[in-house]
Amino acid sequence: MAAPKRVVIVGGGISGLSAAFALLEQAGSKDAPFQCMVVEGQDYLGGKILTNRRDGVITEGGPDSFLTTKPAALSLCEKLGLSSQLINTNQENAQTFTYSKGRLRQFPQGLISMVPTKVGPLFHSGVLSWAGIVRMGADWIIPRRASTNAEETLAEFFSRRLGSEAFDRLIEPLVSGIYAGDANELSVDATFPHLVELERKHGSLIKGALAMQRARPSHKPNGKARTLFTTLRGGLGDLITSLTERLSAAGVSLRRGTNVRAVHILGSQADPSYRLELEGGDVLEAEAVILATPAYVSASLLRPFDDEVSTFLDQIPYASTMTISMVFPEPEVKRLIRGYGFVVPRVENRSLIAATWSSMKWAERAPAGQCLFRC
Repeated sequence: MAAPKRVVIVGGGISGLSAAFALLEQAGSKDAPFQCMVVEGQDYLGGKILTNRRDGVITEGGPDSFLTTKPAALSLCEKLGLSSQLINTNQENAQTFTYSKGRLRQFPQGLISMVPTKVGPLFHSGVLSWAGIVRMGADWIIPRRASTNAEETLAEFFSRRLGSEAFDRLIEPLVSGIYAGDANELSVDATFPHLVELERKHGSLIKGALAMQRARPSHKPNGKARTLFTTLRGGLGDLITSLTERLSAAGVSLRRGTNVRAVHILGSQADPSYRLELEGGDVLEAEAVILATPAYVSASLLRPFDDEVSTFLDQIPYASTMTISMVFPEPEVKRLIRGYGFVVPRVENRSLIAATWSSMKWAERAPAGQCLFRC
């Protein structure tokens, strides 16, 4: 019997843990035994997913939800038995605002997967000028992009389809609220591949969004349709807890508080193996290594034997953000707020990019009589 393949995953965030879970599935389906270790530099697992619970208040240090248009997260929740814990946004508070031209304005209704489809709400919101609305509507007749291997940024894609004003005032603040990055640097293929497919298939984002709406079933098999964003009742940290419990039960070793200092290739290129040097002097050997680390960390580990890839990884920019959660007595603030919160376009030149009334957007985020805000 062949010895089990040894796999080391560097990085214990959601990517590294999901990679370990996928390996478990693959090994089970192919009857291919393996030994797996996840090595994480922090003393906790989950990376940017960090849920805090105190005095009945649930706060998120990182993301507070995920997009249902990307089915991988929903699928993972289902495999972990968490589907019953998924909750939608509170539809009775389904309003979002944008800080535009000196004040908060209601974000226009009729956006389907971030694509505007109704003229009336756009006009009444005052977010776009008439010229901007007309240019946005030209998406209906602008030819689709010719087939090419060249990637577009989000800014290039949306400006080409909907116009620069619609991008600056409507799309960019939504993108920043999700990714907190610069739309001039983010790839549309990597972030919103379904929108690229809408253009390819329908020749227009608006036509494609309307086709999506018509094709969407009126109900799900379990009777629960999903909103654009969804989360777990107890916070996204429950996803990390379920993943780590499942991995530990399957024999995956989870090593916290240890950084990988270097990776060395042993053997031939046709049949390589690897030696990993850890801080503290420990050494690991493996037949396969997965780097689930930030690009700049991966670049430093790969540089000794692949300088070209390391150079590309080093060129990937990162955004620095701060998240602040605050709790107020409900009587003091309830009359001043509506909806889920607001976004701030970059063209407004403000430090704040978004604020969420978390206890109005999600159920069970704060005790009765309290309002939880996050910005």
